[in-house]
Amino acid sequence: MALCDVCARPTGGEVVADADFRKAVRGGYDPFRMGLSGPTLEQIATMSQIEGTDPYQSWRKQIDGQTTTEWQVCNGCLPALRPFLDARHSLPAVPTPTGACAKCGGSNPASQWHCSHCGRIQWSLIVFALVVGMGMALWMVGISNWVGRVITGALAILFLWIAVSSIRDGVRARRNL
Repeated sequence: MALCDVCARPTGGEVVADADFRKAVRGGYDPFRMGLSGPTLEQIATMSQIEGTDPYQSWRKQIDGQTTTEWQVCNGCLPALRPFLDARHSLPAVPTPTGACAKCGGSNPASQWHCSHCGRIQWSLIVFALVVGMGMALWMVGISNWVGRVITGALAILFLWIAVSSIRDGVRARRNL
């Protein structure tokens, strides 16, 4: 598996042309200011602190001295890099996959109800689950046979449980950001 050329974490991201990457760096792309981390960036930050230099300038010297035709950029570094890429030469717009955050575009395999990257809670999905659960609970009251009541009641409880646990998980995720 390839490693990200910015942070040295395993990459599953994109390949960026050398000219585009260098243009983004000249345009102000600074992984330290953007809060990115990884083995390479932590090592540069530690060495810069020991030497009393700016970590960004040390990283920039390392980038300038590196010769490559393309840069591997992981999914963690890509959202911060994307705004600096020129639209004519940059990566194609990535559609937001199911389970990804519409705000930051980060992959979110844990939950589609909240984003573990930026903390955004998908309130529309939660409200939908609440409304469906409450509607099914009211419908359950009007059903005459007990089998229909049990099935409808179980589904209503499931939707209400999804909504309540999603709110709880979203609040916890925001607290831990």
